[in-house]
Amino acid sequence: MKSHRDWSSLLPELLITVAEKLSRAEIASVREVCGRWAWALGFPLRGWPPPPYRAASVAIDSSVPWLLLPNEHGEDADYCSFLRLSDGGSHRVPSLPQMSGRRCVGSSPDGWLVTVDLYLQPQIIHPLMPHESFSLPSLLSVNPVTEDTNFIPIYGKSDGSVACVTEYFDLQCMRYYPVELFRDKYVRKVLLTSAPPTGFAIAILGIMPEIAIARSGDSTWSVLPTLQTIAFVDDAIFREDGQRIYIITRDGNVQIFDLQSFKWESPSACQRARLMTDPVDPYSTDGGNKHLVFINGDLMQISRHYRRYSEREVLLLDGKIEDAAIIDENHDDDDPDDDDPNDDDDDPNDDDDDPDDTDEDSDDGFLPPLVPIVEVEAVTTNVIVMKFDPLLEQGIPWVPVVDLGSYSIFVGCNHAMAINVVGKPGLRPNCVYFTDDSQCGPTPKRKLCLQDAGSCDLGNDIFHRFLTRSDEFRWPPPLWYMPRRLKFVGV
Repeated sequence: MKSHRDWSSLLPELLITVAEKLSRAEIASVREVCGRWAWALGFPLRGWPPPPYRAASVAIDSSVPWLLLPNEHGEDADYCSFLRLSDGGSHRVPSLPQMSGRRCVGSSPDGWLVTVDLYLQPQIIHPLMPHESFSLPSLLSVNPVTEDTNFIPIYGKSDGSVACVTEYFDLQCMRYYPVELFRDKYVRKVLLTSAPPTGFAIAILGIMPEIAIARSGDSTWSVLPTLQTIAFVDDAIFREDGQRIYIITRDGNVQIFDLQSFKWESPSACQRARLMTDPVDPYSTDGGNKHLVFINGDLMQISRHYRRYSEREVLLLDGKIEDAAIIDENHDDDDPDDDDPNDDDDDPNDDDDDPDDTDEDSDDGFLPPLVPIVEVEAVTTNVIVMKFDPLLEQGIPWVPVVDLGSYSIFVGCNHAMAINVVGKPGLRPNCVYFTDDSQCGPTPKRKLCLQDAGSCDLGNDIFHRFLTRSDEFRWPPPLWYMPRRLKFVGV
């Protein structure tokens, strides 16, 4: 006679060992097996003593960020590769089919990544908990004009394949973008305020100067009414204590959305943003990319200035072409008075975004002598940090900061983070760690791009680069990732 096993009597420690390998949905199913299992996994029961464990999102690697790296297979990869700043080693997370065909466009402070495919469908995943994911509404719902926003199959390429091109009504004129270029220009970044399914996402768009919010499971995005400005939104940050979203535009305007009275059921009634501060230098024509972060309650603004390189310059630097043109660091392809004979701005037959453009490398390796000027690299050359001081009686209320104390700041295509690096291996204080988030950055067809990832020491303006042009892989673009996982801790 077979003995009966009482599975409900499994030790809580054994249940915890199994549960930490499951998704949250699977853990919920385990809790429903019996009351004892639910209690062991942190679910309080009437008449029972307090549960011995509770679920928590815990940091890995002593809260030292990882850098999501380009890889051999680009967007076709079903895995993630990370650089650990703590020891300079690499970490590969295999078997992530939900990564394939998608690009990471944002992250959360607690281990979640936002990915988006070529058709602007975002998804939230956790690479260290691969069984769990959450959906967000299509980013096409931000501008749901179906007559002007659609995907058109274009035939007739030299290899006979179909080039899927997006037609988009942009700034009162019709534009045609290769689908991969459209996505990477349309979506700047998507930020998460907290781990899903709680909190919400903040989408910053690139072609139109708009910002929108949505929750997991929503059918559409809610566009927030910014103050009228011709500048694009560069960054945003959410403060839960005041239920406010702070945004900063490319020209340096800081605006605040007060969400205390915001109702998801009627988002159109949202109050318009209010201006917090004007630009630091309203006459500057090159303010660089802007970021916002709070340190000990103080609002910090980070400005990153770039040296921009054209494709022709990169090829010259790499020795892949000779005598293509004389490189002028102040060269401006939009200058109508520019007499450069190689300038192709006015050539009606040349469209840098044309998927049939054969100016790039052909399959047989032949490179034409005339290479179109297309910005493909943006290398950070200067970083400025300022603190908001509302008590200043005159002028712009931003004070330059050259000493962050024990903190360092992480910016890029992710939520900006300020981390106290004391006792954190591999990190240096008073530094700004950055990754590329410029719109003239890489696309899958522009493999020449240098990945702009490194750090700047604010005390001596010394830069340390994590990636170089000699690195073999250039895609996907890197971003900062804070590794965390679900763990049951004793109470």
